[in-house]
This record gives sequence, structure tokens and C-alpha cells, in this order.
Amino acid sequence: MSIRSRKPGKVWYLLPVFLFLIVTLVAPVGYVVYELATGDSFSFQLLVPGEKEFEIPTAGKYVLWNETRTIYQGQTFNSTTNLPPGLTIQLADLKTRAVLPMSTTFSASENINGTERHLIGTFQLAAHTKYRLSVIGQIPKRVFYFRDSQFKKFTESASVALIIACGGVMVSVISAGMIFLKRR
Repeated sequence: MSIRSRKPGKVWYLLPVFLFLIVTLVAPVGYVVYELATGDSFSFQLLVPGEKEFEIPTAGKYVLWNETRTIYQGQTFNSTTNLPPGLTIQLADLKTRAVLPMSTTFSASENINGTERHLIGTFQLAAHTKYRLSVIGQIPKRVFYFRDSQFKKFTESASVALIIACGGVMVSVISAGMIFLKRR
């Protein structure tokens, strides 16, 4: 009695295609979305003109946004993207009383779940330090949003996603090659 080896059918080529789609497209995108949607994030809204004292949990870059379409404490706010003249924005270290410089080297905007934000500027802050954000001026009420920068988190998760995608390509090519060799 002899044992006959069976060759895999052409339908087996769907396996590497499926692996390719899942591991190079779905998994990396899902990973980036998950990383950005979860994790620790420091943020608050501020009705301006006004001020708020707070303590930073983690050192790093923090971003100040002008919310042009948002809801604050149950009230809808719509404002222009341009800041009105006569507006003074200061972020002060409460211990040293030093006013920190705000960097405005680039512009950005985001729209998340109907909340529209436009970048005002960024600050480099130390951990476990108390600060006061003050916005002064004779302007109609509007809402600002202050949070830690998501750029570093995005680039780190995108790098991991790229590694996952490269692994997916390798696994797909190897499995397609194995199927090809078995069919010969």
C-alpha cells in the first residue's frame, strides 16, 4: 500500500491573500486607532476670557486649541477660526512666576465628533508643576482646549503598525511560496 501525497488546490492561494489583507491593512490601522483612542491623556476645556490652574502629570509638549464648534457645559459654542484682536494668552509657572513661551511655528486643525479645533500654539512643560493658563481680553465668550500633544503617540504607534505590516507581507509571501512549492 502506497501513500499518495495530495497537492493543495488553487483555492489555498486565498490564504496568503487573506493574511496579507488582515495583517498589512486591518491590524496596523486598528492598532493605531486603538492606541490613539486609549491611554492616558491630560486635557481640559476653558471658557475664555478666563483662567485655570492645573498640574501637569507628564513632562512634554502640550497644545492649546481654539474650539470653533463645540459644546461646553451643555451650551453650544460657534466662533471664528481667527482669534480676535486684543487677546492675551499667558501660561505661567506658579512656583517661579515665569511666563512660558508659546510656540506658533505651524498650523493645524482637527474635527472629532463634530468638535472643530484650530491650533493656537504649543508649550513645553515639566511634570508635576503647577501652572496657570490665563486668557484676557474684551472678546465674546469662546472655548479653548488644552491637552498633551498626540503627535509623539501617533508616530510611535504608526512605527509599530509599520513593523506589523512588514511582518504581514513576509508571512504572506512565505505562505504563498510554500503553497506554490507544494503544488509542483
